[in-house]
Amino acid sequence: MSNPGILDADMRTIGRWIDNGLRWWLAELGGLVPQRLRDWTSPRRLLADYEPTSGEILTRLKPKVGYPSHRAPIAVVLPADLYLTRVIERPVMTQRDLDGMILLECDRIMPLAAGDAILVAQILSRSADNRRMQVEVAAIPRAAAEALGGAVARMMRPCLSVLTQTPEPHKPKPIDFLPALRRAGLIGNTHQAATALWLCAGFLLAFNIGLLVWRDSVSVQNLDDIISQQQPAVDAAHRIQAQTGRIDRIIQTTNTQRRNAEPIAMMAVLQSSLPPGAWLQRLEWRGTTLRISGYRPANADISAALHRSGFAVTRYSDTTSTAQDTLGQPFEITLRIRTP
Repeated sequence: MSNPGILDADMRTIGRWIDNGLRWWLAELGGLVPQRLRDWTSPRRLLADYEPTSGEILTRLKPKVGYPSHRAPIAVVLPADLYLTRVIERPVMTQRDLDGMILLECDRIMPLAAGDAILVAQILSRSADNRRMQVEVAAIPRAAAEALGGAVARMMRPCLSVLTQTPEPHKPKPIDFLPALRRAGLIGNTHQAATALWLCAGFLLAFNIGLLVWRDSVSVQNLDDIISQQQPAVDAAHRIQAQTGRIDRIIQTTNTQRRNAEPIAMMAVLQSSLPPGAWLQRLEWRGTTLRISGYRPANADISAALHRSGFAVTRYSDTTSTAQDTLGQPFEITLRIRTP
């Protein structure tokens, strides 16, 4: 199927494609179900015989008590002289490929042309190595099929199947002509209304899902707009938060420095370490280095006094040659604070 063919197709053709696709999908799913389970879940049906001479369909059995006979589905059984059957052997393939193959080989399989017959193929068995399979092919002349379609239309009740023989337990499943007759347009599809309803339900489901997705996208877009409108206030809050963090770090650093380097406490230690009569004029403290200057009495030993208090003198400067001042002898000392 080409892209131009899809674009040029009308709604009826597209509907037929969708219907064929759904039928193929359901047939594939049905093939996965065991045959016994399919027979158990199949609806109750009435068997009826088709009479080609009179064009009537005659019911065999009466419906069970309580089962509405006017709504009971019919399984039409064809007479043996109305169709031809043949068993052939072909490579293993799917049912869809098998249906296409018998249409191409109709002239070699049956004494009827492809346009003059309705063909149906059914897989009977497969070889042990799963490479070959036995296929039963059945054909009904198109004129007889058209008469059968008219009889089914006059029956005014659902047709469940058109079988080649009466289904019996422990015997091969009879061939069903109904799908082929529907594809040929000879028997109307009683499930068209149900298919249309299912398609409508699927469309509504997809529409609701799309509507929910659209509503979610609109909600997300509205949330993005709200966030964009509040972005300046958020940026200001972030700046205030960052500034507050910097202030907190400065306060923490200052408190740490105060705990580890308190000038007043250091001045008290120095004052108690200096000999009597000495006093400080300048103090410079950088980490573990301490530089002090001041005046001392003439015979006071500043270096020894500081050493006894735990300071290490790295540099000592004393202006002994300078004339005695009324304040005392000036000195300048560089100390290293010993850490415990």
